[in-house]
Amino acid sequence: MKISIAQYSIAFGKPLENLDLIRQLASSANEQGSDLLMLPELCLHGYHKQTILENLQYHLPEIQPILAEIARDNSVDIIGTFVEREGDTRYNTLIHLSADGTLLMSYRKTHLFKPMNEHLFFSSGDRYKISDSNIGTVGYAVCYDLRFPELFRRMVHHGAEIFFIPAEWPSERIDHWLALIKARAIENLAYVVGCNCNGLIYKTNFGGNSIVVSPWGEIVFLADRDGIHTIEIDLESVRLLRK
Repeated sequence: MKISIAQYSIAFGKPLENLDLIRQLASSANEQGSDLLMLPELCLHGYHKQTILENLQYHLPEIQPILAEIARDNSVDIIGTFVEREGDTRYNTLIHLSADGTLLMSYRKTHLFKPMNEHLFFSSGDRYKISDSNIGTVGYAVCYDLRFPELFRRMVHHGAEIFFIPAEWPSERIDHWLALIKARAIENLAYVVGCNCNGLIYKTNFGGNSIVVSPWGEIVFLADRDGIHTIEIDLESVRLLRK
């Protein structure tokens, strides 16, 4: 299977601008024969307070039909995180849309990152999620979740073969990002795919280095520039290695 990772600098608080970019990225993924397009965390606006709390048209479920249309038009799965609204509660929610626009899975970020005041905007989820997709058995995590190995062990116990991790990971801790992704791959004998944004977004400099690591701990791909990057992965190698 082919996975396209989209690394870019999120236009802070400008969801329409980012949505136009996502359309272009999905078209590029389609042209490259990709099965899945992976987007960074909060890919429509970043940690923009007004959009998170007030701009309801860019929340789930309102924005989901537009994303589903993009998936259908380009015959590609889409993974990213978006604001999910439930009453007065907000969640940083990862969704996985299939190439026909169907919602395969949604996962509410479990571990919120207080140094970026995430707990002031969002409530935390309390359940891990996996899905059986045409790609394989998929596990999901978001950014700071990467630091909690127990979450990944639960998913592997239920069959996860590959993890997708959208992120907004600051450049000052990018060494941690790289080391922890390798650790999660090695200890679980699973592929790990991390998609991080890049550049100065509001007051934080994000570190890029979107990455794919094999279950043997080898770096299959590491982004050295922004743009769309397409990588081929064979999950049969996971099954053989685990045997």
